[in-house]
Amino acid sequence: MSKVGKIFRLGENIKITHKNYREAGASGLNAFAQAYEASPLMKVYNPDNLGGFNGPNSAITGRNDRNNPLASLVLDERLNVENSLFSSVYGEVELLDGLVFRTNLGLVVGYKNEDDWYPEYELGYGRGRNDERNEKRLESTVKVTWDQQLTYTKTLGNHSLAATAVHSIEKTDSDLLTPFGTTWTQPELRTLSHATTTGARQIVTPYRLESYLGRIFYDYKDKYLFTFSLRRDGSSKFGPLHRHSIFPAGSIGWKINEDFFKQTEWLDLLKLRVGYGTVGAEPDDNFMYLARLDGPAEHVYSWKGQAGDQKVHGYGPFYSLANPNLKWETAKMINIGTDVNAFGNRLQFSAEYYRKNHEDLLVLVYVGSEFGQSDDAGRAWANQGNIVNKGMEFSTSYKKLEGLFNYTVTANITTIKNEILTLGSGNVSYVTDNNKNAVFIGHTIGSFYGLVSDGIYQEEDFQKDANGTFVRNGTAYVLKETLPQDALGNNAPGDIKYKDLNKDGIINTDDRTIIGKPIPDFTYGLGFEVSYKGLDLSAYFDGSQNMELFNNFARNGANLPSGEPENKDENKMSSALDYWTPENRSNTQTRASIGDEGYNRIESDWWVEDASFFRLRSLQVGYTLPSAWMQSVNISKLRVFVGGTNLFTITKYSGYNPEGSTANTSSPLVIGIDEGYYPVPRSFNAGITIDF
Repeated sequence: MSKVGKIFRLGENIKITHKNYREAGASGLNAFAQAYEASPLMKVYNPDNLGGFNGPNSAITGRNDRNNPLASLVLDERLNVENSLFSSVYGEVELLDGLVFRTNLGLVVGYKNEDDWYPEYELGYGRGRNDERNEKRLESTVKVTWDQQLTYTKTLGNHSLAATAVHSIEKTDSDLLTPFGTTWTQPELRTLSHATTTGARQIVTPYRLESYLGRIFYDYKDKYLFTFSLRRDGSSKFGPLHRHSIFPAGSIGWKINEDFFKQTEWLDLLKLRVGYGTVGAEPDDNFMYLARLDGPAEHVYSWKGQAGDQKVHGYGPFYSLANPNLKWETAKMINIGTDVNAFGNRLQFSAEYYRKNHEDLLVLVYVGSEFGQSDDAGRAWANQGNIVNKGMEFSTSYKKLEGLFNYTVTANITTIKNEILTLGSGNVSYVTDNNKNAVFIGHTIGSFYGLVSDGIYQEEDFQKDANGTFVRNGTAYVLKETLPQDALGNNAPGDIKYKDLNKDGIINTDDRTIIGKPIPDFTYGLGFEVSYKGLDLSAYFDGSQNMELFNNFARNGANLPSGEPENKDENKMSSALDYWTPENRSNTQTRASIGDEGYNRIESDWWVEDASFFRLRSLQVGYTLPSAWMQSVNISKLRVFVGGTNLFTITKYSGYNPEGSTANTSSPLVIGIDEGYYPVPRSFNAGITIDF
């Protein structure tokens, strides 16, 4: 920032970036899981196939749904060019003593050109790509922000005051154009003008946000602290009825040691603080309060409850219906905490209780298929449901930074209790589309839902005739009358046995219940930094406790067929070798079968595992050479080091990564599903740092 005159200051920031890179092929494909499940009988390469890769072979594997993931990773080309400009100009003027006005004008311009080429190739029996396809994503974004801030600070004796008023606006315009083409008579001419078939889609998205903020901070004698703020936001993502909302917040603090422990020399700080605040959340997408239309196309509509037989060409509901009453999602948080510093601030401790209520959650709800021609068309975005997160946070550190031997120890732990309080009108609990996560009042969001297993059916669980032959009803084995009758499907010795939870004598989907939760009871971390003379060591550990994952990857890799006999060749986990037989009465592995999977694959706690873990996140050892050695070469400091990340993990989870799940999805309802994601990489590094 440059000073212009006595009261004016001006400054600017400019940053330009350029990226040119190639992404891996197989967009949207979990290549790791596909490779794991690929048939071991299928060779990777085949020079006789177009593209040079192999696939299913009718003579060996039969037609199946297994791709060759390496073919997509290698053959598909995804070239990206990104250019960005980040710039801002700001100025300050001191209007009066302690009164400062600051304005900031920001501009962000981004352009991305993604050029995806999907060539024609052959993978074998029933697999391949019959024509080339070129897809482009031409995305441009222009974002303008303008912030105006007025700050006043004043100290009078024991009183200190700081007040801030802010007005900000944001204007963002995005334009996404996705032209595409298929089938080239001359594939070497990879321009859309040479494609046999072409098309394009365009999405234009304007976004506007205006905010007002007022904040006052006051303290008396630096021991009584008060803060209050009021924020008003208006977003174009909401309709005219609920575009604006107000979010207040405030806190008070009291340094108790200033009043009662002044003579206690070892106590540096004893502070009590209480805070309350509200924060708003917008939808991820724009215009969610409006109906999403699909078309032009032919749609069949119902009339007065009667299914129509005439097709109407035009636009129709596709993703969601309109809801002009959609409003801000609000989080209300209260926290009560204390801070303690002692022994010359070497020991620091903090404890806090928090409770955060998420009200008017933005969710996609079913409103009835009579509003459209499909399940998706019978949905609307709405503010339904309240969720609470509550718990305790503790953190502490101790440091010794004098003498030859120095060290710092840090530790933290956070407990969390997540609970669904309400689900809007009707308070109707439901299971999500994946049939694994459920939304039930009184339970954790995204809890797993399914049957409860009770071991493996053994031969003695089924009826036999006088000749010792199993009694069958068609192809199904008949259970003994003293056991709950399984209405799920055909059962056989070696199948998973489920509990009759409602005690009606029948095992069916009515016996499903909550079988796990993807949110831990607590998370924690532990860090060390130790140095002696020139030698230093640092390490950081972290972990989560009492959480589960639905191991869908293990379910796909178990000794179960996918329901199609042709898929008998798909790969399995080594644990499947211990499959159930009359001679090997396993209670941990089901029977092996080519096509009859029974109901072993149904959602149950058989596939839910404890995903608690303790991990060494980072470790580094270094040595700083004595400065006397470096003076002759004009080096003030030279340090060599070696280190690593994710060096070990202690867990009972059988998957590759207890943190690997669908927790990164946009929906908070669909979490904790392990589809076989890449393991956390273990890395090692070494280096030298030199200060001249």
